[in-house]
Amino acid sequence: MSARFLCACLSAAALCTGIAPALAADPQSSLDAAGHHLAVVSEGDTIHRVMVDGKSVFTDPADERLGLTGPYSGQGKTYVLLAEESGGNGCEVVYQAIDLTRLPVKISPVFGNCGGAEASVRNGALHVTTGAYTGRPVAGSPLIAGESVTYQNGRLVHGHGHGR
Repeated sequence: MSARFLCACLSAAALCTGIAPALAADPQSSLDAAGHHLAVVSEGDTIHRVMVDGKSVFTDPADERLGLTGPYSGQGKTYVLLAEESGGNGCEVVYQAIDLTRLPVKISPVFGNCGGAEASVRNGALHVTTGAYTGRPVAGSPLIAGESVTYQNGRLVHGHGHGR
């Protein structure tokens, strides 16, 4: 059996079971998930509010841009990632998870290492893996290892760092 065929079979199996991680797409200013409408509303350059069904659930007074990715659903749970971009070149993006399973929504602490993210739901928990980030290697920025986090029932658990 060729390696290419084996990889194709494993990828198909992961997709069929619903546990394949999804790359966090380009953040959107609004999306619908689990019967709710989420939107980022900006007031001026750096004050942003995350709205769920027209009610403010989070205010960010510092970042240049906020965006939403997802939804990530499975086992009766639905999550969305909130991508927070500072606008600088030292750290592109960090994240917070929004749990839409019950109202009021739960929002995780900030996590991420400035790199892109992959997310999936397994056993009702949101699993997010961020890739290694080099910042500006020409300027001598160090490599920051990727990280894995799990978010469920209001708890964020950090896993071990890795390079991706």
